[in-house]
Amino acid sequence: MALTASGGATEDTFKSALSDPDPDVRRIALAALTRGPLGPSLSREIARALTDPVTRVRAQAVSTFAATTSTTPEEGSAAVTAPVVTAPVEGGPRCAALLEAAQDPQLQVAATALDLLGQPCSDPSLQITTLEGFLSETDTGRPDAGHRSAQALVALSGVDPTTASEYLPGFSEHVNPFARTYAAQAATRLEDVIILGRLAEDEDPNVRTAAVRGLFHLDGHAADATLLDALDQDDPQLVLTAAG
Repeated sequence: MALTASGGATEDTFKSALSDPDPDVRRIALAALTRGPLGPSLSREIARALTDPVTRVRAQAVSTFAATTSTTPEEGSAAVTAPVVTAPVEGGPRCAALLEAAQDPQLQVAATALDLLGQPCSDPSLQITTLEGFLSETDTGRPDAGHRSAQALVALSGVDPTTASEYLPGFSEHVNPFARTYAAQAATRLEDVIILGRLAEDEDPNVRTAAVRGLFHLDGHAADATLLDALDQDDPQLVLTAAG
């Protein structure tokens, strides 16, 4: 950390850190590598970290790989508000790795990849097919299925709004509050103020917070009645969001 902050970290420093037995040394090195140009050998080390046995290291490797294999947005790519990462380079190695990481059995790794898949890949048909495939997981018995599939819905809303709109109503009524929170984020991207209005009355404060934020983003002070109602609630995050 000190060498990175002072600009004194060399390629050998990073190579040594990326093979360190302490997973957090590997994770910190991966995070630092997003700050500057890389040589081919370090690029290979980052790619290798995508299969690290430790979940948090793999999750950081996904973000670092996505950032360091990107250069400039592809011509015609649609702009999105988040996350702030450029579109893939020609050939799509970035998206291929993200699509594979989205299948990771650990939610932390998959969630990182899904967050980064909300913008067009060089193979949009494969990207859309893969994301849509996650949406069917909402009815499986896997504990994180609703969370993961709803996050895929948010990504899909950034690359195929028409298909995402078809799935949005179901996710807005999902039994998992995390899924409904992501549904509010998707509704914001899709500019669906009707569903956002319904989610702004949800029993879960996290869902209401996401919906209130989305309504204000789309409607501004036309949503004041909803904001004032939120001020009467007892959840600090919801009240702070509305007051803001």
